[in-house]
Amino acid sequence: MNPTIIARAKELLKKGKSRQEAFEILKEEQKLAKDVAEVLNYLPAKKSIRKYRPWGIAQAALLWILGTLVVFAGYSEGYISAIPTLIAIAYFGFLIQASARMQMKFYPWITFLMIISIISGAVILIAELASVQLYEAIGFFALSLIILAFSIWLDKKVVPKAKEIRETYTDATGRQRLRLRYEFED
Repeated sequence: MNPTIIARAKELLKKGKSRQEAFEILKEEQKLAKDVAEVLNYLPAKKSIRKYRPWGIAQAALLWILGTLVVFAGYSEGYISAIPTLIAIAYFGFLIQASARMQMKFYPWITFLMIISIISGAVILIAELASVQLYEAIGFFALSLIILAFSIWLDKKVVPKAKEIRETYTDATGRQRLRLRYEFED
């Protein structure tokens, strides 16, 4: 993606412009409607950030709880390795920061991590059916499902993808032409 489009889009959105207004301005400046639409598909408007920030912070808190459970699960089992623990801390820290700051381009990573967590939680749940740690496994599984739902919901609400509208028109020579138009919901 073009860094100048990204920087200018962020600037316009910080000034309080809607994503549609920012798109129209950038389309006139850059003449690259598709590139502008791709950039704006991951940048939330100021209004959306204000409206959904508490939900992003709630998701960050849930990620923190899940990260803490993952890191300390090794202690309860009697084994802990420094490298996987540091990787888990760094990864969860990155996702917590991305969630709290509403950096929507990283939400697919949160979704991916939660899908992996749900799969591993299901495996642990099946393996621990007769074990004392059944409640821990159920909690891990349920928390992963909740975060996954938050991630998908926030991604759809904060930055709904632009609608591509194809319309036909007649040009100056009388030929039928196809035009692609983008509409953003804020």
